Amino acid sequence: MKSIWTWLALGVVLGGLAAEAGAQPGPEVLQSGIEVREVLEVGKNFIRIAKHPTTGELFYLGVNGLIFAVDVEKGTSERLYTWPDHGVRIATGFTIAADSTFFLVGNPTRDDNNIGIIKKGEIVDGERVWSTVAETEPYAESGGRDHKFNAIEITPDGRFLLVNSGSRTDHGERQTDGREQPITSAIFRLPIDAENLLLPNDEGGLRPYLYADGVRNSFDMAFAPNGDLFATENSDTRDNPEELNWIREGRHYGFPWRIGAYDNPQRFADFDPPDSDRLLVEGINMERTFHNDPDFPPPPVGVVFTDPVINAGPDADKFRDPADGLVKDASDEGVGISTFTPHSSPLGLVFDTELALDGDWAGDGFCLSQNDADKRKYKPFGDPGEDLLHLDLAKAADGEGYGVRITRLVQGFRSPVDAVMRGNRIYVLEYGDNGRLWEVVLPPREVDTAVRDEGAPPAVFALAPNYPNPFNAETAISYRLPAAGTATLRVYNAQGQVVRRLIEAYQQGGSYRVIWDGRDGRGLRLASGTYFAEVTWNDRVKTEKMQLLQ
Repeated sequence: MKSIWTWLALGVVLGGLAAEAGAQPGPEVLQSGIEVREVLEVGKNFIRIAKHPTTGELFYLGVNGLIFAVDVEKGTSERLYTWPDHGVRIATGFTIAADSTFFLVGNPTRDDNNIGIIKKGEIVDGERVWSTVAETEPYAESGGRDHKFNAIEITPDGRFLLVNSGSRTDHGERQTDGREQPITSAIFRLPIDAENLLLPNDEGGLRPYLYADGVRNSFDMAFAPNGDLFATENSDTRDNPEELNWIREGRHYGFPWRIGAYDNPQRFADFDPPDSDRLLVEGINMERTFHNDPDFPPPPVGVVFTDPVINAGPDADKFRDPADGLVKDASDEGVGISTFTPHSSPLGLVFDTELALDGDWAGDGFCLSQNDADKRKYKPFGDPGEDLLHLDLAKAADGEGYGVRITRLVQGFRSPVDAVMRGNRIYVLEYGDNGRLWEVVLPPREVDTAVRDEGAPPAVFALAPNYPNPFNAETAISYRLPAAGTATLRVYNAQGQVVRRLIEAYQQGGSYRVIWDGRDGRGLRLASGTYFAEVTWNDRVKTEKMQLLQ
């Protein structure tokens, strides 16, 4: 995440650059049915907000290790912990387990070396007791391009922690003490009950924990309602698109050989910037780290890189055309990009996992653009930035990728850095001297109790909540198709695995009702737990959460 880490390294906070402009105006709503209100002013350098998955309580974390609890209704906060309590001084990651355990990620330094550390705070006899989950052996800092350890997520089954380790280079160039190292530009999976685990900086020692490789800096990760894991990622100084990736175990996402679905030109012998590369512009993003580099390491043999999600617009889809060097709007040109406008710094990824939203937004994703329109590298693209985006994702028919339609919902935040979703509300945290916490209220789900005329095609594609829910013997799943098309109805478990295929057929427009008996595809009764009904129609997807009780 270049925006935060660059300024942190210089000792300059994000909000400090804009504070002289005067009082902050309120964010502006761009679509009907949305409301925004200020919850409270949090102050400077707060980097993460987390939600208790059971109680819904909100907490926010500062880079200096301060942790506050929020009373959203009263607009107040209470300081709970400081860095001496938990031992994490340069804090960058924060999540909460269902049993109220806090997990923090930090990056202390020692003799110009970085150390990634994961701490947990468990409730024991009414008191929070802190201990170390894992710590890396010291590894060399690069001297300005270090993204370090940051994002942390708990897997849906509650057994593992997924932790991102950002790159130590901009695009794989040689820095102080070399280029990328085994411990950098990767996502690791650690047992949630680990204690004092040492992560070595070598491939062999890390192999049991490596979940995904070749990520430049997946500063935000989140699970969708169907169990698929996504991550936002900012690309390098070159005008490559910022990425939204579907993160899967064992995949390599290309860094540093492929960035934003473009090959990194520095890996090729004829690279002569900026003349040989229209994505580098003198005075804007042409830096000394771009140069002919005959020692650039070759890509790993036999590895197939996984490209980002394709953005079909209409928003966040500006790009610089590598053919002529001109800035263009992808949807206006009838093409897609992978994924966001370059240098927008996508952060604060959340999903409607509670399926609390109405209509076409139910189960969808949302994220923030952190950079403002006047940033030097971002300005040529003409995107407003500092906004809240709606991510309407659709899985490919072969199940091997996703596309996304992105729409701007709210603009006018000031350096928004993180978000959480509770019901139909998204809470947006800003980073800077006068950082604020905002509540964005989206249209809630409305239960349709009307009986539809069976002869009239429904106006919208929809999946109704199953009934009864929770259920024991069987439950009814109802969905509506506004027109003829290929439809599927599948049941997934909490790990995102398909357990039953109920419908796979071409169907006419109309209302449908299917009974599921709580059995898998082999006819075996499934265990009690959370399951998801997913209906697809053409390129659209709807999901509903179901609770099976045996």
